[in-house]
Amino acid sequence: MLVLAVCLCMAAPAGAELIQHLDATVEGSVVTDGAGVVTQWIDQSGSGNNAVAGIGTVLYPGTVAFPGGPVGLDFGLERTSLELLSSNASDRLLDQSAGTGGFTVIVVTYTSAVQGTWNDLIGNTSSVGNGWGFRNNFAGQYQVYLHGTTGG
Repeated sequence: MLVLAVCLCMAAPAGAELIQHLDATVEGSVVTDGAGVVTQWIDQSGSGNNAVAGIGTVLYPGTVAFPGGPVGLDFGLERTSLELLSSNASDRLLDQSAGTGGFTVIVVTYTSAVQGTWNDLIGNTSSVGNGWGFRNNFAGQYQVYLHGTTGG
């Protein structure tokens, strides 16, 4: 799966506040180890919420381009990830308790192949009943989940 951009917004009293903006089309925003392995993806929002290496090897530039030409980060066919926010920042910024303003996630992806039934795109867990996430399946359907509630 290729990812071109990710935006995380949270509700604030005066409106939405951009807390993270990752964009692979911004020159120099994807930092690699010299062999193409992503070590950091620089936040463009000014909040300093850079994504860092997570599980497995994420490559940049990807080997497949998005339709129209842009090249994104290649997460491959294994369970690879980047950590978008630390657990402390996630708890503080993406407050999921009742009565909060909530948050919005915008993800631009291109999937050239899928594995198994569901493929997690973004979230804080792959457990549908415990956390939030966004995923797609082999039939091209997308699903959003939040603490056991799903929609698509």
